[in-house]
Amino acid sequence: MGQYDGKTHLNEGQVDRNGDTIWHGKNVPYIVPSADYLKYLKTHLKRAIDAGVTAIHLEEPEFWARAGYSEAFKKEWKNFYNTAWQAQHESPEATYLSSKLKYQLYYNALKDCFAYIKSYSKSIGREVQCYVPTHSLINYSSWRIVSRKQAWPRSATWMVILRRYGREHPGSRSILMVYKKKGFLKMLFLSMEQ
Repeated sequence: MGQYDGKTHLNEGQVDRNGDTIWHGKNVPYIVPSADYLKYLKTHLKRAIDAGVTAIHLEEPEFWARAGYSEAFKKEWKNFYNTAWQAQHESPEATYLSSKLKYQLYYNALKDCFAYIKSYSKSIGREVQCYVPTHSLINYSSWRIVSRKQAWPRSATWMVILRRYGREHPGSRSILMVYKKKGFLKMLFLSMEQ
């Protein structure tokens, strides 16, 4: 830890309302994707490109819904909204603003990293593909994670997610159809026997 710039950056992890860091593993917090973190990440992206990779998968850009209380997040709030931070549990508006910022931080992180990957690989005569492996929208909703994947592209009019149930409903399958109509998300849930 701290080999990049002499700091551990544990203070840039996602923190819940009780002040507890949300951990991904030992000494690995779910991170608030700050500008410093993106600089660090780009050093690894460059190393991977220089090593000859043909594709980079920036896995699971996730921000926990219960997070949003760290000093790093409060700093990003101030930068984004140009107002004092508001605790998300204090009002529906603060919850919305917090979720919007979480989404925006990872959107910007992916956009910045992918632009770097494309620019750097092109500068050395290569083309590196960019991917974002994620879980399903059902998983993210169930786990209460704000994700870049939850944004619906304007051109998307519908999407079908097929999920097989295991122990709870053997032999059945369910389809959740989500579509956009007049700016509102509509859901249709169908259950069918196999």
